[in-house]
Amino acid sequence: LILAAQASKPSFDLIERKLGEKKGEERFIIATVKGDVHDIGKNIVAAVVRSSGFDVIDLGKDVSTEKVVEAVKRFKPKALGLSAMMTTTAPRIKEVTEGLKKQNLKVVVIGGGASLDEKTAKTLGADFYAKDAVDALKILKKV
Repeated sequence: LILAAQASKPSFDLIERKLGEKKGEERFIIATVKGDVHDIGKNIVAAVVRSSGFDVIDLGKDVSTEKVVEAVKRFKPKALGLSAMMTTTAPRIKEVTEGLKKQNLKVVVIGGGASLDEKTAKTLGADFYAKDAVDALKILKKV
């Protein structure tokens, strides 16, 4: 998986260069939660959402709750996408949603990643579950 992620990075960079710096009015923040370094899915979601006209702020992988909360406070996105590939890191989504509540920050949270399903995502505090990039985009367009 790590080799696949490294191999796909140049492709994502090329796609983003070809798409240009078109920034939409609606912001979407996306991150892979703390402790999780798997970011292929997150990168695909970011590319699809960006290509549909959203201003995507990609915080990267292994991102702390504090960094996510600070980004939501600073950028005021329409939605926040949180990815967790491993079952051991999925509970970090709950940490983020609780951190947002403590700061009285209201943002739509979309959970995704191999360790989640709709029930688990909702249990962890996400408003929606996206099974893939197309699903994430559909959710963003309807909220």
